[in-house]
Amino acid sequence: MAMPESEKARRAWVDGVYWTLMVLEDSELPAGGPKLDYSAESLKAVEALLLDRVDTPTALLAPGNQALIRGVTAYLGETLMRLAGGRWEWDGEEALVGADPATGLEPVSPEDVVLEAVRVRDGRRLAAVHSAWADAVADTSRTDPRWKPVKEPTGADSPDPGSTALTRWLARQEAGFPHWARTYAPDDLWDWSRDSLPRLEEVARRIAASAGELNAPGNREFRDGAAWYLGEVLRRGAGGRWNFNDRRRSANNHPYLEHLGPNDHKSWPVVALGLCLEDPGYLLDHYDTVV
Repeated sequence: MAMPESEKARRAWVDGVYWTLMVLEDSELPAGGPKLDYSAESLKAVEALLLDRVDTPTALLAPGNQALIRGVTAYLGETLMRLAGGRWEWDGEEALVGADPATGLEPVSPEDVVLEAVRVRDGRRLAAVHSAWADAVADTSRTDPRWKPVKEPTGADSPDPGSTALTRWLARQEAGFPHWARTYAPDDLWDWSRDSLPRLEEVARRIAASAGELNAPGNREFRDGAAWYLGEVLRRGAGGRWNFNDRRRSANNHPYLEHLGPNDHKSWPVVALGLCLEDPGYLLDHYDTVV
């Protein structure tokens, strides 16, 4: 039996939540905040930034703000599900978030809430929905103390830093890095320093002219070695750790770093390498941002 179109659309949204939130955090929100920790306070901070960015719902729906509205929509939905369980649903052309059925809560359109926030402009719309869901969760828990909300797993959930795939990838890159250096940049000094990042950009430009070319199968050895080196420069300079989301089945799922620097940044080295091909000096700027 063929999958209904609505379920195809729902799955496409769920599969994209990981990247939607990554773009929100890395490209739409200013450096240094707010921290996307799925708290009520973070919703207030995100709403405040949203109101600074756009004046009307029409402006938010403009093509140039699609990453912003999608990101805030996904973040609100994921925050509500961490509170009350549930899953993403699909209604026509928009994603809804439904709580664990035990709560009795009706599905909510996060996008509608976000648009209302821009229209009303009181800075309290996102947190108000969170508060209403929190009240329902409290009532359900009082009625059935054994009840625990159950959330549909998505790519936005915290992965396990003990991932076997990650452990193997890190070991393979570390063991193979001398070969990588001899093959791609034998005359350069790779000393894990900030000052080595412009050289890494130069080598990347010799190999690829775009992110698409960098990610081509024929450049996989170079890309992975360069990503590991960049990640290690960041980790040694800013602390943090490597992680990998085993739940995501996608060619665009790559190891990343988390808990970097005093502001708890994340970094996807493969993505950063692609960006530096279009924006000279990006790696140094990225290092300075997370450290």
